[in-house]
Amino acid sequence: MNSFIAFFGSIAVVAALLLGLVYYRTGGVSGFKAYFTTGEGKGAAASAVLAIAVIAGIVLAMYSVSSHAENDKWFKYTDVYFGVDYTKKQSPQCDSGGVDDRLTSNIGIRQHVVALAEDVDLLASYNHHSCVIGSDRNGYDGIGAMVNWRFNW
Repeated sequence: MNSFIAFFGSIAVVAALLLGLVYYRTGGVSGFKAYFTTGEGKGAAASAVLAIAVIAGIVLAMYSVSSHAENDKWFKYTDVYFGVDYTKKQSPQCDSGGVDDRLTSNIGIRQHVVALAEDVDLLASYNHHSCVIGSDRNGYDGIGAMVNWRFNW
């Protein structure tokens, strides 16, 4: 339960900071309310909700699969991540102008598939990148696979 509170509590803090940034950049209460009636504001809110819903669905599905798996080799863990990057120049994910064209979200999941060696695993992944509070230009969703070599110090 502590991990749940830490993860989603951190997301709530970041969300509050982003809402504060929107409030500041839109000039106060009236601009803040108006932002969420625009396509840009509705898109930012819908994108966040959809990405979190997709990840929650994947986690629930993988929990079901992993509970029936050989736990020492197959489907041992699931990593979920949420981040916000601030680019030096315009983000490739954002249209120029608008409320913000530098903040980029990255949210995703890494699912352990199989252990290849003691510290080497094959992972499946889902990644979502988009403009955080601005208008999306090149937001994307991608699925993939990766080999992960973990160093435990």
